[in-house]
Amino acid sequence: MVDLYYFLVAGDAFSYMMVRFNVVVATDWYTRAGLADELTIAGRLLAAGRSFVRDGVAPAALLCAVAGVVTARRSGSLPSLARLASTPVGFLASLWLVSIPMSWTPKPQHPQYFLPTFVLGSLLAASILGLYPPTVRALRLAAAAVLALGMSAGVARAVTFAPGTLSPTSWVAMQVHADGLAIRAGAGGRRICVATLSPLRALDVGLSIIPELAAGPFLFRSGEVLGRERLAQLHGTSPSLLPELLDRRRPGAILVGFEVGWNIVPDAPLRAYALARGFTPGPLVDALWYGGGPGVGCVS
Repeated sequence: MVDLYYFLVAGDAFSYMMVRFNVVVATDWYTRAGLADELTIAGRLLAAGRSFVRDGVAPAALLCAVAGVVTARRSGSLPSLARLASTPVGFLASLWLVSIPMSWTPKPQHPQYFLPTFVLGSLLAASILGLYPPTVRALRLAAAAVLALGMSAGVARAVTFAPGTLSPTSWVAMQVHADGLAIRAGAGGRRICVATLSPLRALDVGLSIIPELAAGPFLFRSGEVLGRERLAQLHGTSPSLLPELLDRRRPGAILVGFEVGWNIVPDAPLRAYALARGFTPGPLVDALWYGGGPGVGCVS
């Protein structure tokens, strides 16, 4: 119902986000980055399988539900579909079935997209178990498997991250704040305007950013596919339009080097602009340049 409402109220935006973005924009970026295989059916099935295996509760809950159905069939106490439809099981089953195609809509596949399917699947499994006597040995063993696998997966993750919790300086939030303080210190107290695809580091310490770069790398990297008119509607920019934008905005600093992990460096055009315009290195090695931009805010 929510999707239908947005389709009727903002059909153009809805069709762009649900269709064009996933079909055209994501395909363009992942193809240029040499990761087109992740968008194929096989690649997405593999990603879904990895997410399913990593979530210890989801497979255990499924096992539990299957054990319940098998046991009920053998004992002749399997409820009819009509009865199931009139119970919470029917409602949860409907939500679970709807969540599956919705989890598959975005491209590429990421673990968080399957969260509704995992959560609803676990609740559905628990509801199915609630229809049968808890004294059945198979069900008790399956329920114990849910608890054991779920807890072991959680403990394994906690052990992995435990050392970092003892060192606050290694926390991402603290590192971002430290970078922001370095930017502000290098600016000599001026509330400069920062051009960056990593806007949080500037915003964290009260500095201004270029509005057209506020979405970080996600809009910028696909700007050429969208075109000038669509970018104007979205208040964004593209690599080819960047020099024109920065010449008009006149940033006091350019921050690069934090968007890594891709075969293509998204903020390479920012680095090229800084070098071409004679910006000088700042306090963050190979990451920050200062220029002759205005001392306060961003030029509109």
